[in-house]
Amino acid sequence: MSRLADVQGWLHFSDDLPTSDGEAFVVSLAAALGFEEEAEGIDTTGSAPRLTDVALERLSERSELAARQQQAFLAELDVEGASRASATTAWEQAWSTEEDSAEAVAPEPVTASADVWAISVLSGTDLNLTPSYQRGDVWRTGDRQALIESVLRGIPLPSIILLNTGAATPHEVVDGKQRLTAILRFIGKHPIALEKIAEADKKYPTAGLSTLFDSDYPKFRRAWKQAVGEPLTAKLEDEYYFPFKLRADGRGGLVGPILEPLRGKYFTQIQNNIVNVADQEVKVKNLFGAVPRYKVPVIEYTKASQRQIHEVFKLYNKQGMHLNAEEIRNAIYHDIELTRAILVAAGDASSRSNIADVAPLW
Repeated sequence: MSRLADVQGWLHFSDDLPTSDGEAFVVSLAAALGFEEEAEGIDTTGSAPRLTDVALERLSERSELAARQQQAFLAELDVEGASRASATTAWEQAWSTEEDSAEAVAPEPVTASADVWAISVLSGTDLNLTPSYQRGDVWRTGDRQALIESVLRGIPLPSIILLNTGAATPHEVVDGKQRLTAILRFIGKHPIALEKIAEADKKYPTAGLSTLFDSDYPKFRRAWKQAVGEPLTAKLEDEYYFPFKLRADGRGGLVGPILEPLRGKYFTQIQNNIVNVADQEVKVKNLFGAVPRYKVPVIEYTKASQRQIHEVFKLYNKQGMHLNAEEIRNAIYHDIELTRAILVAAGDASSRSNIADVAPLW
């Protein structure tokens, strides 16, 4: 009882579980798990009340969710410029979103189609990259570089999932935000970057910033510093969603006489380089800006309520997480600090484990 109470902060119950009385603890735990009728969550047939099998299953599901939320918390901590406070805020928001969408979705039909789009079609589509159910930008520079290197090598990308809300509104990005953000940043087409350039052009009309941004990004960086008076540090480029360059070494697979010249370069520097993608020789600028054979799978929803899309988003994320857990369970999943704490709470690990060390959120 006390061991489960010790990790209840990670389980995000709304009220503290009482530890002075065993029966009150079980009653409070069943209520925290969402059972309105005690008989559904509490088995009173034995000498002491205990959770029913259904309640135990729900506790297990919440524990798995808590482990995923903790992974997201740790990933947020790794983001450049993040703090424990900002990671905790994101963790709280993730729980709030999860709980808001926990109600069952009415079994209404959804309409969706599967197709393949050229990158130019994706980049030319009006996109809402930040719908309410999406998390923030969590990819680091290395992740973004690896994605672009994959495209340049012709490696197929996973599906992008969009919600078409009508001609007058942008497509909502349900899944694939990090990939799309990486692509749009690399080619200088991210909407936030374009807004920033438009503002700077109005303020410094003689600097030619927009022209340089599209044609020669290294020169643009120098012109920006001269006109605006601030150097474009990596932190500022992340904040403005400006382009990033490829890795300067071969870790990402840019090897061989065709790909090695791309290392350490920005998109504007390699536009006329030729790569072999999808058994087709194509200029880099056409790979990202025309209609080559290389395509990205896109699932487009055209008839779905916001609640259903929230459910779709949860479903895709849960499916990905479960596959990951099944594939690398013994290598990684059981090494999650929260999982060890839950094992202790369940009596499946040593009670000598220090919970304060295992689950240090605050």
